Amino acid sequence: AGFVPVVWLYVQLVRKKLTYYGRSENEIRRKQMRIISETFKGYTEIQLNHAFPLFHKRFEEGLQKISLYREETDRVMRIPSGMIECYVAAGLFLAVLLGRGSAVTQLTFGIIAIAVLRMLPAVRTLVTGWAQLRNASYAVETIQEALNLAQTTDCPDNVPEDSDLPLQFHKQIDIQNLTFSFPDQAEDEKPVIENFSLTIKKGECIGIQGVSGAGKSTLFNLLLGFYSPLRGEIRIDGTLLDASTRAGWHAIVGYVPQDVFIMDGSLAENIALGQETIDYERLENVLENVKLKEFATALPENVHTRIGENGCRLSGGQRQRVGIARALYKQAEILFFDEATSSLDSQTEKEVTAAINDLSTVCRELTIVIIAHRDSSLAFCDRIIPL
Repeated sequence: AGFVPVVWLYVQLVRKKLTYYGRSENEIRRKQMRIISETFKGYTEIQLNHAFPLFHKRFEEGLQKISLYREETDRVMRIPSGMIECYVAAGLFLAVLLGRGSAVTQLTFGIIAIAVLRMLPAVRTLVTGWAQLRNASYAVETIQEALNLAQTTDCPDNVPEDSDLPLQFHKQIDIQNLTFSFPDQAEDEKPVIENFSLTIKKGECIGIQGVSGAGKSTLFNLLLGFYSPLRGEIRIDGTLLDASTRAGWHAIVGYVPQDVFIMDGSLAENIALGQETIDYERLENVLENVKLKEFATALPENVHTRIGENGCRLSGGQRQRVGIARALYKQAEILFFDEATSSLDSQTEKEVTAAINDLSTVCRELTIVIIAHRDSSLAFCDRIIPL
């Protein structure tokens, strides 16, 4: 009866403040991470435009705000300790001052007083824990939103155990009346992709061409299973591509983007991405297929040579070849090229395009889907689909 009123009073006084401080601090931290990410990505342009002082100023302002909110949060969270102890001390003092009775009554009071003092740490811990949870409510709400989103999309909690087994692909991919809009699009805004249908037979080389903003990359994200269509469906040999079959689909898919991801590791580690044990015989065959064997042989430590952070020792064409080699090492049955040559010069583009053409000729069972702006990048395709 004594503890409850003072704890209730504390909760009513500080709960909104703790929520506000926690939300504000987390939002600023997200902005700080965005500044760091943008600084690394745009280092060259930021350096050339002398923009570092502005980025540094914004980062410092964020640090000052975080420090302020953290200080305010700590101050508020220290309040209950002194508040409860003062309250208990005052209550015990009044009880002693006003108390009258026999020795038994006084003994009972003493036992109760000791019990109250023993309860103090537990009450402080309880209140402090509540305050920390209240302060972190922004993160809790964000996680809850993600869980709710997962329940409303095709992401079931219980994915079948065999869902990570490679999907069977022997005949064709059927894209039927595919329609997709981003969640933040207005209702009257035209969908990014609308009623798109296409059949891709195994072993075909398909080119998808369209102007910027036509939805080419969005189509690839749908084909890779990263986006869920608003309407329509994608089937691989009759099997619907959804959350339960996505892992199996990824097991047989290779993807070469415009900017190939290169980690700070050896050439072999980058090609056999994610594999602890490397099959060097397969690696050698892959290097031969993508015309990288001569380059690898010339390196100081052959395929064990580190190729630098973000592939700084590789040319643009070599980066794309590493991406192709990665897909072939994985023994992918279908390759997706997402504007893979758009950032290359004409000569390098011809070399990479020739390498892709050679692949389609040598590996007749390999299915290739390419999106590009230029006709030269799609000249060897069996079909070119406008989007």
